[in-house]
Amino acid sequence: MDHFVFLFPDTNHIDNSPQIKFFENYYPANYARYCDVLNQCIDLRYRKNNFAITYVLLKDESLSKILRVYSSDNLIQLNASMKDMQAKVSENNSDYYVDSNTILSKLTSKPIDKLVVGGFIVTDCVDKFAQDAYNLGLDILVDEDITDMLSSAMNLPNFKAGDFPNYNPMRLGPEVCELFLQERKNKPWLWQFYF
Repeated sequence: MDHFVFLFPDTNHIDNSPQIKFFENYYPANYARYCDVLNQCIDLRYRKNNFAITYVLLKDESLSKILRVYSSDNLIQLNASMKDMQAKVSENNSDYYVDSNTILSKLTSKPIDKLVVGGFIVTDCVDKFAQDAYNLGLDILVDEDITDMLSSAMNLPNFKAGDFPNYNPMRLGPEVCELFLQERKNKPWLWQFYF
């Protein structure tokens, strides 16, 4: 079974984020577009392709109001809060990230064929979850468009909600593109095949 997992689509990470609040308060057209594009990406890339959709929330958090949730979608509420995770960081504990094993065990009783993850924050919990899944031998990909990078990605020329990836590192020039691709080589859960 194929799965799309969205980490932390809650009111703190989405609805109350400074960028989304700015859109909502000062650029309502951008806010409406962001909401629409986020839902279109999930629908066109994953629902339409029969992926199981799972939203993962921290303890005591509620799902963002901007998401269109279907009765077939799954919700996993973790036993750890952001405060719990931050306390582990201050203890210098490297295991402060999401409990990947708990999330993976709750996805399905069937084997996971393909796993795609999005959410917050791409360079932190999303990356760590993807690394854990990869180390367990799962076919994992981070959909970087459906992360905290969406507000930038949706403004790219020729952005299409149904396509991934939308970003072309060649637009940065050959030298920067080479550095971009080099940084990704040790993270096979990130898209590697731009050309």
